[in-house]
Amino acid sequence: MRKRGTNVVIFLSFLILLIIPLVSAGVFSDLWGKITGYGTSGTTTVNITIGNAAPTIGFVEVIPDLTPNESWTNTTTFNFTATDTDGFTNINVSSAQGFFQRGAETTRSDLSCINWSQSVNDVNFTCTIGMWYFDEAGEWTINVTIRDNNQATAENSSTSFTYISLKAMVMSPIALGWPEINLPDTDTGANENITINNTGNAVNLNISITAYNLQGNETLTNIFLQKTSLLKMSQRDVVEQQWLMQHQPM
Repeated sequence: MRKRGTNVVIFLSFLILLIIPLVSAGVFSDLWGKITGYGTSGTTTVNITIGNAAPTIGFVEVIPDLTPNESWTNTTTFNFTATDTDGFTNINVSSAQGFFQRGAETTRSDLSCINWSQSVNDVNFTCTIGMWYFDEAGEWTINVTIRDNNQATAENSSTSFTYISLKAMVMSPIALGWPEINLPDTDTGANENITINNTGNAVNLNISITAYNLQGNETLTNIFLQKTSLLKMSQRDVVEQQWLMQHQPM
């Protein structure tokens, strides 16, 4: 009986040693699945990356040449279309902006262009931008930008327009007056200065002044222009003093 018990113990030990590597190798679980018809179970981690297509701006409306409005702004509107192949709902409509740019000149802008229609992958926007009368004449670049909901951006600066040069001015007063002048009086200035404001964007107004001898109403004696001078002033500082000559523009 002792011999038989010993054999049983040896057999069980051998069986355990045989099963352990099979379990470790997964053979037992595969065999169990084949016998019972139940699949084995396990846990795994899968990472999925969803790509984002950046938006594009393929259309910007051409703006005809603009003429400044004297002493004020000239406001113009234009349209552009943004496209996103992920669908128009992926476009951040509140990010649409438009700019007019020229070198060192102050940029004119609309930071909240209006979304007025959308279809499939496209969104149409309208921007409204005002140009001041003193903005420099010449070619200005039209720049528009947009952003999608994933922070990808698009920009287009392929179009431009011409801001025309405007010569315009306002003079006040339109005539000068003097206090009463007597014979011994010298160096009597006018009651006021004439101020000329440039109300356009032309750099040189080419202003000329023509003077005439002053003749009395009752006594036909002339006050000759050799005794009259003109002070050119800028920002209230005297730039130049010139003597006026009869019938000679300056």
